[in-house]
Amino acid sequence: MVIFMLVKILFYAVSSFINIISLIIFSGAARLLVLVIHGLKIPGEGVHNLLEIVANFVKSLFEYLFEFLMEMISNLVSTVLDLVKDAVFGSISSAGGSIMELIEKTKTALEGLSSEDFSSVVEGFSDMIWSVVTGLWENYKGALGYVKENNN
Repeated sequence: MVIFMLVKILFYAVSSFINIISLIIFSGAARLLVLVIHGLKIPGEGVHNLLEIVANFVKSLFEYLFEFLMEMISNLVSTVLDLVKDAVFGSISSAGGSIMELIEKTKTALEGLSSEDFSSVVEGFSDMIWSVVTGLWENYKGALGYVKENNN
């Protein structure tokens, strides 16, 4: 039960960290865009070129965030698979008696887990994902609203 609480705390920490980072990035980009637009109120082609630069900046920012997120997920999966591989190879290299003992202990530990505990971990993970997506959307809307509000 303690492990499941630690997993929930980990999910909360990851989603909070991602929300803070996205808030900083979105609000920083919005404030920079407003400053640039207010500072360079020039007609026609100059504004168009400036907006293209800002659009390219925002596009590259999103690409970087997506690559960072994919790299983070890839590293997490790789680490988990390495841990599983090390655990499997470590237990295979053990003596036959210790393998049987490990199998018995694992069997009794898995029998002790209830579907309620497993469902609480799955629910915590889905809550974390939902919190991250909601936070990203809210931070995006806030930054967009700031830009619209300060450019009239």
